[in-house]
Amino acid sequence: MGLAEATESKYSPGQKLWWLIIGRLTAAICLFVARGLWIHGNRQTWLEAFSPLFVVAGLTLLYALARRFSSALLLQARIQFTVDIALVSWLVWTSVVIHSPYVALYIVVIAASSLFLSPRDAVIISLGCAVAFTASALAVLYGFGRLTPSELLDTGRVQTFQSIGLFDIAFLVVGLLSARLAERQSTSDVRLRAATQSLASLRAL
Repeated sequence: MGLAEATESKYSPGQKLWWLIIGRLTAAICLFVARGLWIHGNRQTWLEAFSPLFVVAGLTLLYALARRFSSALLLQARIQFTVDIALVSWLVWTSVVIHSPYVALYIVVIAASSLFLSPRDAVIISLGCAVAFTASALAVLYGFGRLTPSELLDTGRVQTFQSIGLFDIAFLVVGLLSARLAERQSTSDVRLRAATQSLASLRAL
C-alpha cells in the first residue's frame, strides 16, 4: 500500500515514515556492531567497519529534519529508498561483490519498499537494485574498486556472469512478489474500510 493510499488506514503516512527512518537506523546499528565485534583488527579496521554506520546516522538526521518540515511524505520515502540502494551498492562494491554478505540487503530494501510504497514503486525499486548490483560488479570487472578482476573471476568469467544474472533475476522476482502482496494488502484495506462504513451505517439505522 502506498503512502498516498494510507490516509484512512490505522497508521498514518507520517507514522509509517518514522518507522522507516527509525527501523533503518536500528538495523544498521545491529548489523555494523555485529560486524565490528566479529572483526579482530587494529583501530583502522574498526573505523572502516563502522564508517557506514556514521553515514546512516547522518542520513537519519537529514531524514528526520525533512519529515519534520516537509509534508511531501511519498517523495521522501522514494528518495530514502533510492539512497538505500546507493548505500548498499557502495557496500557491495567495496567488498567481494557477488560473494558479499551485503547483497542480501537488496532483498531487504525491496521488501521494505512494498510496505511503504505502491506496487509500481516496489517494481521500480527492484529494477534499481538489479541495475545497481550489475553496475557494481561490472565496475570491478573493469578495474574500478578495491578488488581486482581476478578476485571477482575466481570461478571463471562465465560463472561470474551467471551469478550476476541469477542475482538480478532474484531481485526482480522478489520485486514482483512484493508488488503483488502490496496490491493485495491495498485491496484488503479498501474492502475493510467499505465494510466498516457499512457497519457504521447499519448501526446508525
